[in-house]
Amino acid sequence: MEILLARHGNTFEPGEPAVWVGKTSDLPLTAEGEAQASRVGQALRRQRLLPDAIFCSTLRRTRRFAQIVIDEIAADDAAIIDPRLDEIDYGDWTGLS
Repeated sequence: MEILLARHGNTFEPGEPAVWVGKTSDLPLTAEGEAQASRVGQALRRQRLLPDAIFCSTLRRTRRFAQIVIDEIAADDAAIIDPRLDEIDYGDWTGLS
């Protein structure tokens, strides 16, 4: 069995300060983040590494990343959403750089 891990793509625009975001900050992917997901899917397809399953958290950035990869590899199955993969909540640190 092989397990491939990928983190979702960018959620901050160029020049925008990166801050702590976790489970309570459900940011979307940026255009570059979507392009990164597309490149991951294309690389998997080129290498013929077609996963039996793709898992993601409940956060929209991870669901969108997974869906783009699924579309790129032309998989029939949907991503398996698992809340255990959600990021932690940073509490008072949320939004700090």
